[in-house]
Amino acid sequence: MHRCGNEWTMMLQSLSEVDEQRGLTTDRPWVAEWQAVDRRLREYARHRAALDAAELFDLVRAEQLRVYLLCGHVSIYDYMEHVLGYRPHTAHERMRVARSLATLPETTAALAHGELTYSAVRELTRVATAETEADWLAASRGLVANQIERLVAGHEPGDRPEDPTHPDLRPRVVRLELPPEVYALWRQARMVVATERGAEISDADFVETLCRRAIAPGSGADGPAHQIAYTQCPDCRRVTQNGAGREIDVAPEVFERASCDAKVLGSLDTTSPERATTTVTPRVREQVFARDHHRCTVPGCPSARNLEVHHIIEQSRGGSHDITNLSIIC
Repeated sequence: MHRCGNEWTMMLQSLSEVDEQRGLTTDRPWVAEWQAVDRRLREYARHRAALDAAELFDLVRAEQLRVYLLCGHVSIYDYMEHVLGYRPHTAHERMRVARSLATLPETTAALAHGELTYSAVRELTRVATAETEADWLAASRGLVANQIERLVAGHEPGDRPEDPTHPDLRPRVVRLELPPEVYALWRQARMVVATERGAEISDADFVETLCRRAIAPGSGADGPAHQIAYTQCPDCRRVTQNGAGREIDVAPEVFERASCDAKVLGSLDTTSPERATTTVTPRVREQVFARDHHRCTVPGCPSARNLEVHHIIEQSRGGSHDITNLSIIC
């Protein structure tokens, strides 16, 4: 540790000497100081990228040589947690990148030379192969990590940047940091929703319920339950859902469920807006809710909130909008 500290001090001294040679240290520090700080920060980024490249190379070698066993650890991930300080998720992700770089020499070189950051390389390794590496490097030139993330979204390993994208239906990871009192409310709200459902609920079920109650509060009896914008391509049938201005790919069955009880605007490309229609008329909705006593018809479910009209026989299988084919489900 002392040796590393000395090396770090020597590097800072070296950078300061270069600053003096370039005339970045003057009698007017308010003019030159920001340039010196900027230059040093850029140098740190290059050193960090080079260090990442070296570490990723040695991680693969450590796995091949089973260094972790020789050091008394049960796996490479256990070794990374104890020796390198990485949490399990980070360790798994770095090993994925390290293994991918073993077949991507140009990407490895770009990282080692500081031309790409680790964050950028992490995204590229999701799609680049030995055959497509050069294309992805060219397409990502000049982009920052979040732009590269959007560039690779919807692509699979072996795709090229210009290839049509695939719907990105991967679950999204959302991490929350809550103060104690809000965390207590979170747990209590989850218990309330689970009690309404009469069974344990998943994280997705709970968050969906909270979001739908915020977007369309009430039981659902007053209008279409889906106050959410979906768009379906008439040619490829790909479906997206608008989330605060961003189009998110969703599975076809999500759109099919929404179509049971929705307002249909028609084509968005026409010069004259089409007449909006509803899949379930207000009178039919009123009748179905009254018949089903304003509660979910799933056996054992007592929920009377966030109710939706659904088709018993799916529309895709020829199910009609007749009242006998409609039912209330939460």
